[in-house]
Amino acid sequence: DTDGDGVNDDVDNCVNDVNPTQTDSDNDGLGDACDDDADGDTVLDTVDNCPSNPNTAQTDTDNDNIGDVCDPDDDGDTVSDAIDNCPLDANTNQADIDNDGQGDVCDTDDDNDTVDDATDNCPLIANTNQTDTDNDGQGDACDTDDDNDTVADAADNCPLVSNSGQEDLDNDNLGDVCDDDDDNDTVIDTADNCPVNSNTDQADVDGDGIGDVCDALNDNDADGIANSADNCPDTSNAGQEDLDNDGQGDACDTDDDGDGVVDATDNCPVDANAGQADLDNDGQGDVCDTDDDGDTIADTTDNCPLVSNVGQADVDNDGIGDACDTFNDNDGDGVENTADNCPNTANAGQENNDGDSEGDVCDTDDDNDTILDASDNCPLLSNPNQTNTDGSGEGDACDDDDDDDTVLDGADNCPLVINTDQADVDNDGIGDVCDTFNDTDGDGVENSVDNCIAIANAGQENNDGDAEGDVCDADDDNDTVADISDNCPLVANTDQADFDGDGTGDACEPVGAAPTTNAGVLIGETAVWYGSTEMSFIDYPTTRHSSSYYRIDPERDYEVSVSVMAGDGAGGEYDASARQYVGYRNFDIDQVAVSRYWAYLERYQATLAQDLNPGDTEVHLEPGSNFYVNATS
Repeated sequence: DTDGDGVNDDVDNCVNDVNPTQTDSDNDGLGDACDDDADGDTVLDTVDNCPSNPNTAQTDTDNDNIGDVCDPDDDGDTVSDAIDNCPLDANTNQADIDNDGQGDVCDTDDDNDTVDDATDNCPLIANTNQTDTDNDGQGDACDTDDDNDTVADAADNCPLVSNSGQEDLDNDNLGDVCDDDDDNDTVIDTADNCPVNSNTDQADVDGDGIGDVCDALNDNDADGIANSADNCPDTSNAGQEDLDNDGQGDACDTDDDGDGVVDATDNCPVDANAGQADLDNDGQGDVCDTDDDGDTIADTTDNCPLVSNVGQADVDNDGIGDACDTFNDNDGDGVENTADNCPNTANAGQENNDGDSEGDVCDTDDDNDTILDASDNCPLLSNPNQTNTDGSGEGDACDDDDDDDTVLDGADNCPLVINTDQADVDNDGIGDVCDTFNDTDGDGVENSVDNCIAIANAGQENNDGDAEGDVCDADDDNDTVADISDNCPLVANTDQADFDGDGTGDACEPVGAAPTTNAGVLIGETAVWYGSTEMSFIDYPTTRHSSSYYRIDPERDYEVSVSVMAGDGAGGEYDASARQYVGYRNFDIDQVAVSRYWAYLERYQATLAQDLNPGDTEVHLEPGSNFYVNATS
C-alpha cells in the first residue's frame, strides 16, 4: 500500500495518491485523485468549469465560471433552475403575465393571444385581431389615444375618429365628426338641408335645397342673384345683362339701348339711335341696318354704302364707286390724273429716274441715254456705250462685279480681270493677274530678280555670291557656320580659329590691328596713341581687362617703346605743372607678363624726382605707395 490509503496497490486506482474511496467519475480505471480529466470530457480538470461533470462544450450561460451542467442557477438570477420559469434567461422577478408557466423574458407570446411578441402591436395585452385605428403601430387594446388626435380615449368624444378640437355642435357628448345628426334635429346630416342648424321641418321657401334657417340668400326670381344685387329681382336673369348700363337689367328694361325710345317702337332697340335715322326707309334704323342705301349690297362690301348703286361701277378701281367718287384717278394709283406722270399706268410713287415728264413705268428710256430700256444693259444708269466687261448682260455702269469673279468691284483688287482668289504677292493692293510689277518685300526690286523676295534689300548685297542676299542668307560667307554663331560672318572660316579669344575670328582680324577701345593710330608697324589728360586706357587693371590688345604674328619680331612728353594733355604748349606719367607691360595671349619693364600699377601718390623739360630723354620717378620704378625711358 504505497500511498497508505488502506487500499492495496494491486487494486488501488491511484497507487501513489491517497484515495481510500477510490472515486473514478469517468470510470476509466484511473481514480479522480490522480486523473487530470476526472469526468473524461477531454477538458483538463485545471480548466474544466465542471471537472466532475462531462461538458466538452463548457457552456456557462451566466459566465460565473461554473458550467451549466453543474450550476444549480444557470442564468445567475438567484432563482434555482429547478423552479426558475426561465432557467436560461435572468428574471429574478419571475414575471409571467399570461400565467402559462413560462416567464415573460423567454415567452415569445407574453399575452398568449397567439400573436408572437415580435409582431404583436400589444405584446402584453391580448388582442388577436391586432386592431390599430390610427395606424400608429400600437394596437387599440393598449393605445390610450386610438385616433391619435392627442385627446386621450377616456376623454375623447370621438375616440375612434380624429377630432382634436372636440367640436360638438349639439352638446350631446358625441363629437360632430362621428355624430350623424350634428344639430340634433332628428334629421340625419346627409339629408338635412341645414345640417348644423336645427330645423326639423326642413322649410325651403325658394326650393334651392338650402333650408330657410340657414339660407343667407334672398332670391325672389331664383336666378342665383340675391335680391339686393339683382338688377331684375322679380325677373330671372342670371347673366344680369344691362346693355345701356342704367342699372336695370335688359330682362325688365323697356328701353334696352337707353336712347329714350322704348323698345316696342325703336327701329334699333339694342343700338342707341335717338334720331331713328333710316336712309332707305325700310323700318330698320341705319345704325343697325346692314344695307343703309337699300341696294341689296351689304354696307361692308358696298363701294358706295350710302348711295344706291346696284352695279357697283368703279372706273378707276379705287374701291369707291362712281356714284360717290369725287376723285379721278384712271390708273387707281392714288395720284389724281392731272398730277400723274403716268395717268394710265399705276405708279403711286411717281418714280422718274431721268427727271423727264414721263414716269419710269411708262417711259421707254428711263435713263435718257438714247438706248431703249428693252435693250439697255443698264436701264437706270446712263451708259450709251453699253460697256460690259464680263458679258453678263449687265453693263459695267450698274454691274457690281464687272469681271464676274464673285468678288464685288469695291473689294476686287483686279475689278476688270477675273481673280477669285485675290492673290496679291507683294500686298500692293493690285492683284497679281493685273499687276505688272510684283515686289513682295516692297524694296523696289521685282521678285523675278530679287535675291531676297520676302525681305527688303534694295542694294541686293550678297557677300558669298550665292542665290540668297545677305539679309535672308543664314550663312553670308558660305562657310557652313550660321551667321548667328560665326565669329567672322563675312569671311569664310569653317574652323572658327580665334587666336586671341576676343570673339573675332583670326580670318577677319588683321595683323597689327588697333584695339577697338581707347583710340589709337597704327603707323607702319608702330602703334601710336594720343589722348587727353586722362590716359586710363593704359592703366594696368583697365588694360588687362579691356580689349586693348594687338594680335601679332609669332613669326615676326616686334619692338615696344614708350615716349612721354609734358604738356597740357592735348599736344599744346609745354606746361610743367601738367605732369603726366607713363609705363607699359607686355603680356602673352594667356595674360602672362613677358616683359619686366613697367612704371607703376596705380597713378596716385606718385611724384617726379625733378621737373620735366623740353628735350628730356629720361624720367626720374620717386616711389610712393604702391609705386614701382623699373623703367628708365
